[in-house]
Amino acid sequence: LVFCVVSLAWFIYYYKVTVVPPEAVAIAIIGFLAVMFVFLKEKYLKAVLRPLFQFLVPERYKNKVSAMFSDFFSAVKSVKNQPGTFVASLFLGIIIWLFSATVFFVVAQSLSIPQPPQVMFLIFPLMALADLLPISFSGLGTRDAIMIFLFSFFSMGAESAVSLSFLVFFSGYVLVSIIGLLLFISRPIKVG
Repeated sequence: LVFCVVSLAWFIYYYKVTVVPPEAVAIAIIGFLAVMFVFLKEKYLKAVLRPLFQFLVPERYKNKVSAMFSDFFSAVKSVKNQPGTFVASLFLGIIIWLFSATVFFVVAQSLSIPQPPQVMFLIFPLMALADLLPISFSGLGTRDAIMIFLFSFFSMGAESAVSLSFLVFFSGYVLVSIIGLLLFISRPIKVG
């Protein structure tokens, strides 16, 4: 989300392209911070979720869900007690994002997409966010649509965007899944 906000701000101010209105970005940031505040305060979250818990969770699962809720806040408290580990994980996350964006740029270069690195690094987080939308299977369609939309600002055709989107799907999902399947077959996980 942080990378997406940076990308949106960059598109708005540097390229004079309004992908999302600044007001909507500001409202989303404020809403996100408010949700995070409630989400990380156990007593507030319990007050908000208790009616949903009583209404939606069947009686036989209430103990299990309640235990999971307690485990979650125990984990949050342990993060507060170990800020160094939290900062290290954030740093590692940034490195992984930069590596993934570099792979995205290299794949784009292999398709002769003539965009400078900063453009590709700005498109990548927005594409990744579209990937997360629970609309389609593995982001098929949503990833294509956002890439067609963003590339249109740079006078690029839909075929380039769809080609890049397909290669991202293949290298980021299919190839990794095949490797995971082979590892699972060689060393299956024993459940129970």
